[in-house]
Amino acid sequence: MKPKALFSALSANAPNHCTMKSGKKPGVFKRGGEPAGVAPGDGVSCGDVCAEASMTSNLSLFAATRKSLLLNDVQLNIIVLNAVQYMLSRPVIGNAVGVAGPAFAGMRSGLAEGRNGMARRSDHAPDELKRLASDAGRAIASEEGLRGLTVRRVAERIGYAPGTLYNLFANLDDLIVQINGSTLDALGVVLAEAAKADPEDRPRKLVEAYFDFVESRPRLWSMLFEHRLPEGEDLPDWYRPKLAALLALVAEALGPLMQDQTFEARQAIIVTMWAGLHGISTLAVSSKLTLVAETDPRQLGHLLVQRMLGR
Repeated sequence: MKPKALFSALSANAPNHCTMKSGKKPGVFKRGGEPAGVAPGDGVSCGDVCAEASMTSNLSLFAATRKSLLLNDVQLNIIVLNAVQYMLSRPVIGNAVGVAGPAFAGMRSGLAEGRNGMARRSDHAPDELKRLASDAGRAIASEEGLRGLTVRRVAERIGYAPGTLYNLFANLDDLIVQINGSTLDALGVVLAEAAKADPEDRPRKLVEAYFDFVESRPRLWSMLFEHRLPEGEDLPDWYRPKLAALLALVAEALGPLMQDQTFEARQAIIVTMWAGLHGISTLAVSSKLTLVAETDPRQLGHLLVQRMLGR
């Protein structure tokens, strides 16, 4: 059911009040003039019922005042979807299926049987949900690249409404930057392991580790450089230190082989090697390197590093 149609159905069936029914045992409430039994152990409070009824009553109010509020279709859809998301998170009360009548009952049961676990609405703490969203975004980017990554796709994969993600990330760019940051972290782990080799063998190990990493996740690697922030926005403060840490790791690993170089010269050598390796690996994973030469990209990488180290 589309949001506008759902809005109409909910509004038509919305109750006008929710009050404690006098003379009845605690946990029995009256909604729209009809009693609904709630066992004390059901975990449903008067606040739950009243809040849910209030939400649907507000939908009825929106139906009457939409013109005065000057709501366009997009704004209306956002309001309705957020309200439905809230109501779906509430427990089912007694034998009733919800406060909005048959239309809402169908919506609840339909989503409960929906795709990709869409009925899960409040199963996770914010930190856990943010991790789930990041993992889902990373999986989509790994499969389809930057073009396939959208807020709606991520939300569908984790079983939450798209609006939920905007409580966790500022926007899609924020999510992408978070994913790119985790990619840099993963590369750091791989390079740190390669740097444990004997000094003489470190250049080879680092080059092999770099190409293994890029070839194992080409789309994630490409997203690091394909993504552009909107004009006027800058990367978060924590992002650039991740890049600097990677360069520092390699500089320290290769330091014993550059003892005759100044600090500035070492930094220039490391940056040049990284830029060269990036160019070679990017051409290789995009199948563009073969347009220039039928050469093993790893062989070119080793040659580049050896020449930069004067070996």
